[in-house]
Amino acid sequence: MVLEHPWIGCGPGQFAAHFPPWRSVEEIERSSLRRTLPTETEVEHPHNDWVARALESGLPGLVCLLLLGWLVLRSALFRESREGPLSLPALALLANSLVHGVLSYDAGSALVAFGVFGGLLSETATGAKARSVRIAGVLLVGAVALELPRAIAILRHGAALSTIGKEVSSVTLERAIEQALAACPDSVHARSLKARMQGRAEDWLAVLEQRPDRLEAWMQLGNLRAKALDVAGARAAYDRALRLDPWHPGLLENRLTLLSRFGTLEETQRALADLGARKPVNPDWLTSRARTAWLCGSESAARWLLQQAGAESWPEGPEAAYALARERSQAGDKLGADFLTSVAQRGFARAKAEQGRYREAARNYRQDWMITCDLIPGGAPRVRWEYGACLLAEGQRDEAEQLLAGLTPIADLPQWALKALESRP
Repeated sequence: MVLEHPWIGCGPGQFAAHFPPWRSVEEIERSSLRRTLPTETEVEHPHNDWVARALESGLPGLVCLLLLGWLVLRSALFRESREGPLSLPALALLANSLVHGVLSYDAGSALVAFGVFGGLLSETATGAKARSVRIAGVLLVGAVALELPRAIAILRHGAALSTIGKEVSSVTLERAIEQALAACPDSVHARSLKARMQGRAEDWLAVLEQRPDRLEAWMQLGNLRAKALDVAGARAAYDRALRLDPWHPGLLENRLTLLSRFGTLEETQRALADLGARKPVNPDWLTSRARTAWLCGSESAARWLLQQAGAESWPEGPEAAYALARERSQAGDKLGADFLTSVAQRGFARAKAEQGRYREAARNYRQDWMITCDLIPGGAPRVRWEYGACLLAEGQRDEAEQLLAGLTPIADLPQWALKALESRP
């Protein structure tokens, strides 16, 4: 069974393993790596030079910047130089640094800013102050010399990543990432590129080592854990991402997908309410979530979601579901056909099991179980429990135990199934 990828990525352009919500499956299949290079959409630094220095350099860096700011402010406001041409731009730059990174993040504005500050402070320099400036200059040169290896590493890092353009092969991208990480192993950007390319949870964890509050990393980590059926891990990752951006539409969709498959009905209802408060929900998308929820064994969530979608009604019985499944199959709707076939087979199986016709019911359950195996490795737990109960009732204990091995107990099993399962040791 071929399904569209349910887990939505974080940025407007993702690698093929993370399908953006506004592109069809056919468009994705036609895409290559060179047309799906990631685009950064997150801003992960404060729009304030003073807060940024406190976060990145600690108290020493903040004290140095505050001292510079005070000297510039005093020279611009309280010295004779206030009539000079540098006072007004100096005050403007200081004010702008409270809402933008003009002193640290933008190379052009930083060059202008420190040039203005230096010119303004030089107007008030006396002999004693001039000696202090020379001493400070020597110390500054020493600090620069100490940081020179790091600066060269950053240049190598930038040179490696500069080879990445809109048209790039996977080999070129992989080589550029390796060179960038060799120069700067702690580069968040290079680690993120590697994680997007490799699509492994450990790579996103490496990103989080350097940037614990990176939304994309938590979101993609949740996606990978969800695909690996690590439901608790996926929940934890999505919850952390939601604390960073409670209204990210793709994140809300991913959480609804997860909870509709493996959560309770109440959790699914809350997740849909959160998503609906952020954006209109496409009925076809919601219908597909209902179908996959059924195939994962979340029957109450599937029925409720299909009702909320309003695109189609629930089949009136197994026979009607089986007839509709044939129509869906002929129309090329694989997911719809599998969903309706599963509804039919599960309905037939339960009716026969209630009548004690366990051998016939087991055949229907087997068909249902095989369909769910295409979506979940090992099959849906609910189907496995009921199928295994049929096998136990028929005396096929070894096959039943093999099918039920490792399953966590679930609620709301039919009475006949509970009675059959009582024979297990």
